[in-house]
Amino acid sequence: MQRFASKFMNTRFMVCLTLALLGMPLLAEAADLANIDIIPEAPVGLSNKEGMHLCIGMFGGLAFMLYGIEKMGTALKVVAGDKMKQVMWRLTSNRFTGLLTGIFVTAVVQSSTVTTVLLVGFISTRLMSLAQSIGVILGADIGTTITAQILAFKVSEFALVPVCVGFLMMFLSKKDKFTQVGHAVMGIGLIFFGISLMSQSMSPLRTYDPFINVMADLSNPLYGIIAGAVFTALTNSSAAALAVVIALASQGLLTLDVGIGLTLGANLGPCLTAGIVAIGKNREAVRAAAAHVLFKLLGVILIFPFIGYFAELVTQWSPKAPTDLQGVEALAYTVPRQVANAHTFFNVGIAMLFLPFTTQFARFLTWAIPDKPLDDEEIQPLFLDEFLISTPVLALQATRSELARMGNEVIDMYDSLIPALFHGSRADLKAISKLDEDVDSLYAHIVTYLGKVSGQSLTEKQTNELLGLTYASHHMESIGDVIEINFVNIGLNRLDHAVVISDETEKVLMSLTEVCRRAIKDSIRSITELDRDAAERVIGMKRDFKSVANKASKHLTERLTASEKNRLNTFSVEMDAIDKLQRIYFHAARLSKCTISILDSEAPKEAALKAY
Repeated sequence: MQRFASKFMNTRFMVCLTLALLGMPLLAEAADLANIDIIPEAPVGLSNKEGMHLCIGMFGGLAFMLYGIEKMGTALKVVAGDKMKQVMWRLTSNRFTGLLTGIFVTAVVQSSTVTTVLLVGFISTRLMSLAQSIGVILGADIGTTITAQILAFKVSEFALVPVCVGFLMMFLSKKDKFTQVGHAVMGIGLIFFGISLMSQSMSPLRTYDPFINVMADLSNPLYGIIAGAVFTALTNSSAAALAVVIALASQGLLTLDVGIGLTLGANLGPCLTAGIVAIGKNREAVRAAAAHVLFKLLGVILIFPFIGYFAELVTQWSPKAPTDLQGVEALAYTVPRQVANAHTFFNVGIAMLFLPFTTQFARFLTWAIPDKPLDDEEIQPLFLDEFLISTPVLALQATRSELARMGNEVIDMYDSLIPALFHGSRADLKAISKLDEDVDSLYAHIVTYLGKVSGQSLTEKQTNELLGLTYASHHMESIGDVIEINFVNIGLNRLDHAVVISDETEKVLMSLTEVCRRAIKDSIRSITELDRDAAERVIGMKRDFKSVANKASKHLTERLTASEKNRLNTFSVEMDAIDKLQRIYFHAARLSKCTISILDSEAPKEAALKAY
């Protein structure tokens, strides 16, 4: 039913879109014949009909293009997220492979923002150093130039082909991955279609004097940079800004000087939004954003005095207009490609200039943006960054990293428990209860974070992993509760009844606590590293654990007949300890089963999580 509803919504969208496109010229014609001003008065020099066509084409085309970019980016993150993560992890061992990796990944997903999100996730989870990430950032800037190069070709006339192909893939496919590919293909078509609408609607501006005067003013590179940066910051997409510039150029409305200024501004625009988004984020995200801003800003400052020479270089390496084309027609033929080449040369130049100094930049950023002091009042998550939620593959990885922290807290509780259980004071037992507050706090943060991730577009595999991590965090928190509630009460009961555990019994119980500790440690390792061997070791401990527990119970039963005072209270305390150790193993085994379900790409089921 859900798939049918989704297909119906897609169909309804396409029908409404078709009616809107067919209705645009009819509406304009009717307004012109009836002499009705359904839009604000057209600028002087343009009729109402031309003004309406201009507004509809500009804003409608921009809307199509932005929607296509967002649709394509979202789909590609779902389809290629896991593979891109593996590529980036394996191929960033040095700055040069990092540069090539950034180019490749961004060329595939067509979003430097996605690449930056991947980087922040790797840095946050300590899988990549800041110096390694800088090489990838420089490569990501080069990867985005591929979009401009494609847009400079005359591909708009084929724009509706990928729209139709993508829609058919979405409507007919029964596999989620194939459906997402359809979304991406349709997004590409919508981008090209939006550019086509904008380009066609701008033709009246060729003879509109106020617009020509504005373009003349923008021949001052500083004004062009400011205009390009502001527009890019508003649309939050350098690709959209460059598409508008290329659309203007394709109508002969821009000279190369104006195009270069707007292009440099389009490169600076995302830095403004990146800086705003990084406010309040973790230090790794701030440093990655700062690196991006620093490279672009320094690049623009360095090239600004030499824009004239830069324009000559671009002209030399770009196609020349045929001799039969003059004036506006010549500009329409040459400037789109020149703008795309200027964008490419600028970003390649930045990479060549700064790549040898990635280590020094990383040190500078670490010094300039130091880590925040730790909060002594309540433990806070280190890896659960809101910045990663829109990329589920990284959000789930960050959750595993936070689970590792939570697991370390549980192991610290367990290690503190054993001596306190046998010989500790009330203060020692109270300190153990205090440790559980950190476990509970991290558990609440993890569950809340996973709830936000669940609202994203997830593949079936990611959905199963999210469920597995949710169950795993619950069992890990349950181990902490057994220690904090049950074992602390056992310790207090020992003190209340003046129970003294003999050396022989303590030795027997210690053998059981060691087995239990291995189960806890391996189960936590299994879920945080997705280690199947560790999970199977915990599950395989069942027979050994029961054997040791039975031997301990038999020993305590035999000691029950010993002629020692307070024997019944002692027996009660010791048997309670064995029972609660079995309870801890029960949760460790269930936690390991969650790991197996994730690795097998299956949703956790009660049948798969039955008690041991």
